[in-house]
Amino acid sequence: MKTKLIPLFVLLLFAGCQSKSKTSPEQQPLVGTDRDAKGCIGSAGYVWSDLRQECIRPFEAGIALQPAHTTPGQAVFAAYLVFAQDSGKVEVFMQDGKNVILDRLTNVPENNIWQNGQQKLVVSKTANEWNISQNGTVVYLKK
Repeated sequence: MKTKLIPLFVLLLFAGCQSKSKTSPEQQPLVGTDRDAKGCIGSAGYVWSDLRQECIRPFEAGIALQPAHTTPGQAVFAAYLVFAQDSGKVEVFMQDGKNVILDRLTNVPENNIWQNGQQKLVVSKTANEWNISQNGTVVYLKK
């Protein structure tokens, strides 16, 4: 009796090992094929930098700042500062996905302020603290 059950057990074992996928490998999207219009792979964290004219990962190339004010239970999204080689400009990446390029002010003695009058956005550094202000209110910071 045991010898008759062994082939049945082996058959069931192999039947259970078959793929349960309903789509063929040809129908499954390949990893890294989600390039945007600029050629950046969003699923890998890449976005286009207008300042650097290349795909970057802001969380690697930039400085992360956290929201100045949070509400318990609310999702927290960081902002990132990506600087030009000479620090004359900074590109700000925020939650809305609209990156903004700010110019460094040259008439400020400390020379650690970047701003864009149209957006009412200011990036500043004092001692060891970075701030992003919008309409005069600090919205992101890093201490």
